[in-house]
Amino acid sequence: MGLGLIEEATKWRRRGLSEPWLEDSFVAELPPDSLRRLERHASLLDAGQLDGIPGAAGAPVVIVLDGAVKVFQVRWDGPNVLVDVAGPGDVLNAEEIVTGVATAVRFGQSGKVVLLSVPRRKFRELLDCDQEMERALCRTFARRLQAQMNQRSHTGRKVEQRLWAFLVELGRRHGTPANRGGTLLRVGLTQADLAAALGVSRNSVETARRNLREAGKLSTGYAQAVLHELPSEEELDQAFWNWA
Repeated sequence: MGLGLIEEATKWRRRGLSEPWLEDSFVAELPPDSLRRLERHASLLDAGQLDGIPGAAGAPVVIVLDGAVKVFQVRWDGPNVLVDVAGPGDVLNAEEIVTGVATAVRFGQSGKVVLLSVPRRKFRELLDCDQEMERALCRTFARRLQAQMNQRSHTGRKVEQRLWAFLVELGRRHGTPANRGGTLLRVGLTQADLAAALGVSRNSVETARRNLREAGKLSTGYAQAVLHELPSEEELDQAFWNWA
């Protein structure tokens, strides 16, 4: 299903890979005809232009083809908050097209990324004439909202509990099997990013990570982690009830 420009940019077929999209992403939801239609109106975006996209008049819709993009909600009275990590197949900067309300966000890349750009007006026209594409976008937004609600449900818990819940949520979407068991999470988040996601200090994040390592729940390396468990949301709640 990877076509023309997309295949040229990601080379996933040439590398003998299955489709590279996150299974619950916008592109993964698109039928082949819809993907071809989208690709005809798209162009590759230089990753260096990513920072200037949010808030720009008529800014394009962006689709992540490879790599990870950090999404921060801009706060004028304090530090920005990391609210999402987008991966292959995810769509960025499209919310306003559906809701009519602009959101103050900033994007940051985690390592090398490959991005597709679609003019905002053309993307709106595509949604108007392609019901499958519109449904795929709505399902994507609904899943993103559910994930954010899950994270908000942990507000008030200990920092290490909130960090564990955040990493588990990322692991469910972005994780891959680790060589020695567990789930490898490699999305390039720094300690500062984790602090921005939880609204705590870096020192608090480091202490929480150490506690999770000592509890045998994860191993950490440079910009990556291996989760030795990947509980469901219900299992998380039960574990937190008995958390020492």
